[in-house]
Amino acid sequence: MLFIRNCQTFFIGLWAHRELNKFFKGNGDNTSKIVFDEMFLLLTDKEGKTLEYLDFRRIGLKALMLAVLFVNIFCCFGFAKSSEVKIGLFYGGSVRSEYSVSANNNLLAGGASDDGFEEYFEIASKDVTVKKASLYHIEFGSGFSAEEAKERADEISESGVAAFVVCENGKFSVFGGSFENIADANAYAESLSEKGVVTEPKNNRLYAYDSKTKAICFAGDEIALASPEGRVKFTAVAGKEYRGAMLFVSQDSGITAINVVDREEYLYSVISREMSPSWHIEALKAQAVCARNYLENNRGKHSKYGFDLCDSVCCQAYAGTSAETEGSYPPVDETKGEILMYDGKIAQTFYSSSMGPTTEDVKYVWGSNFPYLSSVENPYEDYENVYNGKWEKTLTKERATEIMASKGYDIGAVTEIKALEYSPSGRVIKLLVKGTKGEKTFERESCRIVFSEVTLSQLYTISGGGEETFPAITVKSGSQKKTVDAKGKTVLSAKGKTSVGESFKVKGSSGEKKYAVTKSGDAYVFSGMGWGHGIGMSQYGAKGMAEAGFSYEEILTHYFKGTEVVKN
Repeated sequence: MLFIRNCQTFFIGLWAHRELNKFFKGNGDNTSKIVFDEMFLLLTDKEGKTLEYLDFRRIGLKALMLAVLFVNIFCCFGFAKSSEVKIGLFYGGSVRSEYSVSANNNLLAGGASDDGFEEYFEIASKDVTVKKASLYHIEFGSGFSAEEAKERADEISESGVAAFVVCENGKFSVFGGSFENIADANAYAESLSEKGVVTEPKNNRLYAYDSKTKAICFAGDEIALASPEGRVKFTAVAGKEYRGAMLFVSQDSGITAINVVDREEYLYSVISREMSPSWHIEALKAQAVCARNYLENNRGKHSKYGFDLCDSVCCQAYAGTSAETEGSYPPVDETKGEILMYDGKIAQTFYSSSMGPTTEDVKYVWGSNFPYLSSVENPYEDYENVYNGKWEKTLTKERATEIMASKGYDIGAVTEIKALEYSPSGRVIKLLVKGTKGEKTFERESCRIVFSEVTLSQLYTISGGGEETFPAITVKSGSQKKTVDAKGKTVLSAKGKTSVGESFKVKGSSGEKKYAVTKSGDAYVFSGMGWGHGIGMSQYGAKGMAEAGFSYEEILTHYFKGTEVVKN
């Protein structure tokens, strides 16, 4: 009897996990309160409105089963995320008209759901070309399951008709033959003993052809292809190999190509593109957690194209298995599922290459307010000796004028560039650019972006631009001597009072001394430290901390104050 009750507890726990997982996917961020009782579970939103009511009595759950259910609830609460992620490779203006996918064994045809790749059946091809075509076919039935459709297509193919499965709007049909005009399609349909109905072409229908025989293996409004080995070669990207599946979605302008891949396997490629695999393991583990946080915070960033993240630095640099190294796996595996949290929410874990002596508070860069994205000391970054840790770059007035005009700022020829205000960490947060026709003031991150070819961060000073430097003169007033700046001063001579010019002489008790006003070159010199926005974790700082013996948790909680690492 106890065995039966324990089995019941186990399966009900699984049921609850499944039901709550589905619920939290749509409501997790809005759930404010959980009321848990022996016989029911009540979930309410922030205003007290009931979101879900689960009555356990209808499935026979008793108090003995609460422990298992409790664990299942909190396994999914707040982390109802798919283990798969969709990465856009070709989309928008970069879409192509056809793609090729290959594997060592026969490919698996399928689709993509919110949970990732959904396998339908195996196709008799290792090398497939996906493209659009406008063709007539003979339909031999619809309303099948994927398995039923495949069996029906195989049955018809055995009678001599080249049949294949079509999946459109989630419904499976079986088509046969391919014709460019309706007359040929009708004539062929009449000749068959197996009767079917001629179908009209669809401009956005995708076809997966065997690359050698040109036979149609599968068709639909979207096509996903995977390999039993878990990796496919995608020739559209120089024959690169990708884990998971390739998903193709028909668009009016072409075909969007998406890699559907396990989250942790995605990170194998990302981590080596964002940080050198040769660095200390603890720095790499900190980077892995940051990359995982970024993924979860940005799921659906490119939802209008049908995927989560792209493969460029717009999101996180990703290149499939070609970017993986032996050093890529331990940092990801040893932090598997770990997320950095703040006050019960997934933290925004920004990072950049180097940041100088201190990091920056997010309010001085993006104007937002996150307590854990405040300015902290960065003592372990050797910014004097890292790439672009310390830099000096030159900008002529002519080039500054071109940049301002190209960005739509009609201020005429640039005459002055001046930092007006600095943050407590020493970063420029207000920059004035004057011209012959007007002026423009930039604030926060714009102080880095406007002249980004010479400003690698906001942590810089400006000199030059034809600036005059006046000498310091020691003068005697009564019994006191003091040093004064000659700028704006007048000189008393036999000819009367005259303003200090480019050069002048001062005669004292020790004789006559000549002074000169120096003028810098016409170009501006930007001298700065750090590379990037300066918010969150310094990658070189993390490297230094790891080498000094700090763990990845200590690195993360140093740069992101008040956070904690939580297993997802």
